[in-house]
Amino acid sequence: MQVTTFDLSPRSLDHLARARGRALRGSPYVVQLPHDPQAKWKPELVKYWEVFGDQIGKPAARPSPLTVPAGLSDLKLRAVRIAPAFVARITPVDLKHSSQRMAAPAGLRLIIATNIWSITTSSSRAWRSRISKALLRDGGFLLSNNALLELPVSKMKSVNY
Repeated sequence: MQVTTFDLSPRSLDHLARARGRALRGSPYVVQLPHDPQAKWKPELVKYWEVFGDQIGKPAARPSPLTVPAGLSDLKLRAVRIAPAFVARITPVDLKHSSQRMAAPAGLRLIIATNIWSITTSSSRAWRSRISKALLRDGGFLLSNNALLELPVSKMKSVNY
């Protein structure tokens, strides 16, 4: 498995590059996973939260450096220590401009796209949707933190929200 990240944020790119560098020197990466039981997650999402990362890491002994803020005593924290071998497979790529065509191979199993549809025009969203579809293999998934408008001409359909 290879993970290629495309981003515009120098901060995000630097963070991933440093994490990859530490992984190449043998250090794991700890992912902090908050869960607010008041958010009323679907049971499937709670189950996913409970096992997230178990194939590529192990539960961290303590979820530090995060601590539960005052007033959020119901918040649950879970930390997973991702094995260096997996973190080392991440390649951060500077996208420079949001309209730049991604130089990624077609046939991807998964595209995780966060915040790329929420701050763009309708025509830009349609273009990104077409590019995403072209990059995905049949049966592949686009995971987004934005609900996407399903157009009759699009072959991309929602699985769930």
